[in-house]
Amino acid sequence: MNDTTHRIVAKIATMGAVPLLFDPGKAEIFCAGPGNNVSVISDRTNRVVATIPVGTDPYASAYDPHLGEVMVANYVSNNVTFIDDTTNRVVATVAVGSEPNGIAYDTANGELYVSNGGGTISIISTGSHSTSTPLVLTAPGVPRTLASTGGSIPLARGDDTGH
Repeated sequence: MNDTTHRIVAKIATMGAVPLLFDPGKAEIFCAGPGNNVSVISDRTNRVVATIPVGTDPYASAYDPHLGEVMVANYVSNNVTFIDDTTNRVVATVAVGSEPNGIAYDTANGELYVSNGGGTISIISTGSHSTSTPLVLTAPGVPRTLASTGGSIPLARGDDTGH
């Protein structure tokens, strides 16, 4: 869609449509989907320029502008895939808790926070692709959505049915 005219300018077939990330430096859109792939779409040509295999059921994504990496949480395979946005290749896959369903990148400290269905938050250092001991949440509900505000990570919670 053109952001000035609000008209559809192209329809692009991909393996999925959720979630979308935009890399302004390369003018590319990263689209994760149910095909266990991330499609990379050129914003200039409106064409798929790469298809990158990731884990099973990519569910949430974030972007690290400092390292130029796209991070994708894979719900069924219980891991996060790191993709180099220059080469469009996987550079690391990091195991996290069960059913990762939300991620937020904190640019201030270079950490990725991953909400897991088991009531934990995994923390990944993006520079080393290593995890620390997961945070265990003691309040009722499952973490569903995270956001980074530069110093705190608010999260939304739901019950085990996804509500």
